[in-house]
Amino acid sequence: VHSHYSPLSEEFLRQHSTYYRTPNASPNMTWIVNPTAWRPLHLEFVGNEFAYRGFTRLSQTSPVYNASWLIFLPPSNFTNLESHQRVNNFPEVRHMFRKDLLHNVIHEARSVHPGTDHYFDFWPETFDLSQPFQFNLFRSLYVQFNQNKALNPNDTTPAPIFIIKRSFMQRGEGVHLVASLADVDYMQNQNSSCFPVYKTRPIAQRYVLNVLTLAGYKITLRIYALLSGVDPMKLWVYPEGLVRICSKKYTTDVSSIGDLFTHVDSIDINYVNEENKEYEADMRRAGIEHEGLRVSIIYLLKHLQEKKGVDSKKLWEDMMHLILMSVVSTEPHLVHGYNQLCGPNNNREHKLNPFELFGYDILIDENNKVHLLEINSNPSLAPHTNMENHIKANCVREAFNLVDIGGSWRKEAEELTERIWEAVRTLPKETVLGGEKEGRKFERGYLGDKEMVRGIVEYEKEKENKGSWTAAFPRKGGDHYLQFFTSGRSHVLQKWVDSGMKVSDLPLAPWSDVERTRMLAAQAQILEQERRSIR
Repeated sequence: VHSHYSPLSEEFLRQHSTYYRTPNASPNMTWIVNPTAWRPLHLEFVGNEFAYRGFTRLSQTSPVYNASWLIFLPPSNFTNLESHQRVNNFPEVRHMFRKDLLHNVIHEARSVHPGTDHYFDFWPETFDLSQPFQFNLFRSLYVQFNQNKALNPNDTTPAPIFIIKRSFMQRGEGVHLVASLADVDYMQNQNSSCFPVYKTRPIAQRYVLNVLTLAGYKITLRIYALLSGVDPMKLWVYPEGLVRICSKKYTTDVSSIGDLFTHVDSIDINYVNEENKEYEADMRRAGIEHEGLRVSIIYLLKHLQEKKGVDSKKLWEDMMHLILMSVVSTEPHLVHGYNQLCGPNNNREHKLNPFELFGYDILIDENNKVHLLEINSNPSLAPHTNMENHIKANCVREAFNLVDIGGSWRKEAEELTERIWEAVRTLPKETVLGGEKEGRKFERGYLGDKEMVRGIVEYEKEKENKGSWTAAFPRKGGDHYLQFFTSGRSHVLQKWVDSGMKVSDLPLAPWSDVERTRMLAAQAQILEQERRSIR
């Protein structure tokens, strides 16, 4: 167990016990986990949340469970799920958290939508070094630099600096900076951690030099995002995140590029230098309220607004935009994988099973421009400082409420969907639902099928139970993002939000009508089977 992680104290658990205990706790609920895949203590908050909700932990091999918290669920397993089961994985989500694939989908999205480069300017210049053409293009930057230096010895232009990240690694493992042709060529040496590049699949990302600092120390942000659906898309962002601080004062001197304490904020690297006396003194002098190498995002935004006149609202909106566009870039892959959940019998209920929590690593430069560094699937939820523990505990608790981990409103949503669909299915497509009020025009034709009705009902239920989570999509004024979506259902859900409609505005059929329709459908199915047997 790493010394920078420690189990939650009894005092912390007592303070948070009211958060965890819910009136709908169900002692018959179960959850599964693959503990050997997680680092020590990384399940602390998740395990406590399940326990306080009355869930019993089972072996990963158990096929009967209500919820899972797994590193990975094989796509083939989705088709065997029951409608009540909740799993913390989406198929094809690797296009978000694998660095090479994320770069490729962002590049592809930019190519498919010319003239929209400003939507993607959060992504630094990046090369996929597993591709020979990209590697040679990257190498040519340093060849050209050396040639220019030979022709102009007095030129003081510094060498380009890139950060190298291996696509399958997290927590700062394998990260290093390069600033010379020799550094680049060494990656093809068998002693290099990147060798061979076609297997380790590293990316080279332009290193942002003019970074925002706190008291002279480089910072990056960890923001949590929750994906509760992709067809239609439902994406949420947690407003209270973490600011991670490097433990050594920031410098752009080329001689410092090997010093990870200066350039990489990962606690797995910096914990050995966490009690740096110079760092503590600098923070006190600058009046920064911190806990170890952490401050909260809410504190940072307030600090920037009060001390530097930064428009904190716009800065937060820029981060919301970054998160949404990174997901939208992968949307074609997510929707394709998501639709595979239907299985051979076209069981649409499986589409309601997944949700996923992500940890976004974001950097802000001195011009208040945001840059996406990487996206982490299964982000660390290990306890650390008091402030960090409160943020993580609340984040997990409210995420479980939003996705209805215990199934408290699922049955109600199913029945509501049936009654609405029964009431609207025979209406003319041009019928305006909810009246002709300005800004609330929503036509029956938008509700193409019962699944779309269910998507709207689910979204409204999630909104009722979201706690502090903020909608990144859909949300008011988000229609300009629709040009990037392939899912028609996402378009309809955005129209629903823009219309200002509520579920209570939709007509409801008596439950007896729903049962009669079901009975007629069952009879028709029996008659069809009899006709086929006669043939």
